Amino acid sequence: TGTKRELKKLHKVRNKNKRPKSDPKGDVYTYCLIAGPPTTSLKEETILFKIAKRRQAQCKRDFSLADTIRDDLKKEGVYLEDGNREWRADGIPFAQRGVISGSKFKLTRSKYSLPFQSSQEEE
Repeated sequence: TGTKRELKKLHKVRNKNKRPKSDPKGDVYTYCLIAGPPTTSLKEETILFKIAKRRQAQCKRDFSLADTIRDDLKKEGVYLEDGNREWRADGIPFAQRGVISGSKFKLTRSKYSLPFQSSQEEE
């Protein structure tokens, strides 16, 4: 055990090593590589500006504004994937990777997924 002064110094050192809070300037969204050609009427600069405004709203914890911006982009056919920091403007939403139900992980198919080829079709 240490004195209060030693514990405060240790606490300061640990806090310096923590990641800083989210900075909207550091959150760069890139165009999804698997997306098709853009079908939206919005220009890329406009889309990136709206994404930056959304990230600023999220950092300020103004989630209603962030959701409004996301919904406006969605109406224009622009979809965001926050986990991968990607966006696409081809009108096709990102596929749902899976659904966690209880303790099991089940994969789901999007209506945009290609059908699986069975081994019988190949023969």
